[in-house]
Amino acid sequence: MTKNTSSALRPAAAWVTGLSAALVTGTALAGPTLVSRESGLRATGFSAAGEYNLSNGSGDFDLFADSVRSDDAAAARSRAEQNSLPRLDGATGAFAGALADGAAHAAVDPAATDAAASAESDFDLVFRVEGEPAVVRLNCNLAASGDGTAGFKLYDTVTLQPAFSDEVTADSRAAGGEQKLAPGTYGVSAWAFVRGTPDASSATYSINLTVAADASPGPGPGPVPMPLPAAAWGGLGLFGIVTVVTTRVRRRAELAG
Repeated sequence: MTKNTSSALRPAAAWVTGLSAALVTGTALAGPTLVSRESGLRATGFSAAGEYNLSNGSGDFDLFADSVRSDDAAAARSRAEQNSLPRLDGATGAFAGALADGAAHAAVDPAATDAAASAESDFDLVFRVEGEPAVVRLNCNLAASGDGTAGFKLYDTVTLQPAFSDEVTADSRAAGGEQKLAPGTYGVSAWAFVRGTPDASSATYSINLTVAADASPGPGPGPVPMPLPAAAWGGLGLFGIVTVVTTRVRRRAELAG
């Protein structure tokens, strides 16, 4: 199944333009700042019984808890799920982290001919660190079986240098740690993607990310700030959002190709 990446980017670009304009007029908050959030679910497939293409998502900062699924009795079937929430400090409105659990499942009956199914669950954030460095702490669990992958990445949106990055295929793993981030703009991505197989394929991710202004009294033992560049947040925030959107569109196009 072939997807038109260029046409998919056009509405995304319009959304980015509107969001960036709103952000420029907003009031800067003390501490790390959440710039954008995008959650997406998709389940697709086809067989002799017909074709389906199901999707849902969220671009706000509220709880997103939903699933999309095909007919469980279909020869080609799939479903995608997500429960996620960016966390904002109640007193300051600063970005404090995120919780996200996502899953994708797909299967195709062994006797079915000319049939296929796929599913994906994506969670993406962009946030800024300004003034002082911030400390991020991550706990992450990834699992995948069959024709599935699950992964997580926290990265600088300009250099694409990862602070944390992991992906599993036909495996399961727990990862995490602590890192100090220099002022800059960062992206967070978690994903689960599967293609249907006779034995069924699945992929899951579970992340707990906390972000806080660095409270250390000065140089000393502990995480060393990553040498990531600081810049004006307006341009970097827009670039970060574009990076998240284009990365997701290209990843979908490559995996579905």
